Amino acid sequence: MNNWIKIIDLLAPNIMTPCYIYNTNSIFDNLQYLKNAFNNIPIKYWLSFKTHPLRKLIDQWYYSENGIEVVSEYELLAALSTGFKPNRILVNGPAKHNWLYKYTLKNLNVNFDSINEISYLLQQARNQNWVIGLRVKTSAECDVDDQLYGGQFGLSSDEINEANIKITDFGLRVDTIHFHLGSDIIDENLFQKALDEIAIICTNYNVSPLFIDCGGGLPSLSRCNSFNYHNYYKIIANIFRIFPSAKEIWLENGRFLTSNTTILLIKILDIKDRPECRYYICDGGRTNHALVSDWEKHNIGWYPNKTGAYKFSTICGPTCMHFDRLDRLNLPTSLSIGDFFIWYDAGAYHIPWETRFSNGLVDIISINNHDNIETLRIREDFHSWWRQH
Repeated sequence: MNNWIKIIDLLAPNIMTPCYIYNTNSIFDNLQYLKNAFNNIPIKYWLSFKTHPLRKLIDQWYYSENGIEVVSEYELLAALSTGFKPNRILVNGPAKHNWLYKYTLKNLNVNFDSINEISYLLQQARNQNWVIGLRVKTSAECDVDDQLYGGQFGLSSDEINEANIKITDFGLRVDTIHFHLGSDIIDENLFQKALDEIAIICTNYNVSPLFIDCGGGLPSLSRCNSFNYHNYYKIIANIFRIFPSAKEIWLENGRFLTSNTTILLIKILDIKDRPECRYYICDGGRTNHALVSDWEKHNIGWYPNKTGAYKFSTICGPTCMHFDRLDRLNLPTSLSIGDFFIWYDAGAYHIPWETRFSNGLVDIISINNHDNIETLRIREDFHSWWRQH
């Protein structure tokens, strides 16, 4: 966090808020952390595009020679435009048969999500020599808001059998078995539960996958206290014993790689004292920049550094909505109008989910270890926003 303070020192006092600041080198520090943890286990790393869709990041990732995972047509086109060859692109997500049919992409990696997808795309898969995967719906995956519901993704056990029969009857094979437990998993043992369940399915239906795709869901190192990373590494390393046919493990992490690469910087515009707490009204908040603060707890700092007596406070955004708040916590009473709040770990899902009605799309600024500063996206003015409506 001290590194972020140094970066803000470089940018102040001319910085315009709200804005995102992206540290261009952090993602590869996180990638190296994973590589060191897995100690030369054969793993392919696919960057989840949707998590942090910055062109600068995708350009950097391209030169790392790793793969990229996409779940939509525009993401696919962006990856191709960047220069990714089809064999470095993994297509996931539901209902892809509605758009993927338009493209001739030999050696593409595709994880089928439904029987309909297979029916519509199997001929194309054969013609274009796709690496075929099946996404398995395991009992370890559920709706985080209501655990009575398993979720809309993947193929059930019976559907895996049907899918495998369709594929093998067509003279093809299932190359990849894929599962994804969700985002920001707090219990690493869910991965073991899913792998054990999938192993039984593969045995029962004579599926011998070459690649075991464990999806994403790995939480950020700086935010999760309950997830046992060392146990997770052991679970992943044990995959080859569970699946003797497997040659490689695939991981599609986004949050783990990108979360701590970015901060959201907002400015205090007004202060109100009420009997229950002090309210800091800022130029950015939940409804326009940090939507996921509705279900995620993030560290918050302030700039410049101020100390003294603390008071229970609420950090609010600029809109007329009661839920437009980032957090409630004790803050120094010496904070004043014009000071900044730093919302850490803003590099996962915040940029793709930002809204525009209050401030438009704001600046995204990048900085690297050599203190090179670049504006990746210039803030949107009113006319640019309004002419699109």
